[in-house]
Amino acid sequence: MPLRKPTESLHIPSTRKKNIEVFKNTTPQQKPPKIEYNCYLFFNYDKSVNKQFLSLKIESVLSFSSFNYEISTELQRKGSNIDIGILGLTTQVNNAPIETKASKIINFDDLFGELTINIIKYDGCENSCKIKFNLYEKNIEIIETKVTEKTNNRIFCNFVIAKNLNTFSNDI
Repeated sequence: MPLRKPTESLHIPSTRKKNIEVFKNTTPQQKPPKIEYNCYLFFNYDKSVNKQFLSLKIESVLSFSSFNYEISTELQRKGSNIDIGILGLTTQVNNAPIETKASKIINFDDLFGELTINIIKYDGCENSCKIKFNLYEKNIEIIETKVTEKTNNRIFCNFVIAKNLNTFSNDI
């Protein structure tokens, strides 16, 4: 008995587009506060482009033993406000399994001033940090950290100044 031939091709629905605006408008589920990420602020000199940066390293608290993960992010900047959306994890090439934490380093060209950094998770939680920094004085200062006012919002990340990660060019 022959099979019927389909008259139409199958329609595959498109995937949802994840972006920062969708994350901001999402109301988080009610959960207890739990630190999931550490955000390290430091100055980084990149020899390959011969440029100094203010850097933010987002690192998961959990360690992974089988795979090497990188945190997938989306960045949106409006003046001195920076919104960073955490989209999820992506796997990296790993020749030998070692225990590592998922991380992502984001570089900013600013050399001095004030910035407000908002970290937004895919479930709608939003944490904010206002920093003041000056490369010439080699100083980073956290002015304020807060949880954005939103229903069921909670603390999920720590902001830390990581002086041990600082690298500078010889010119400064």
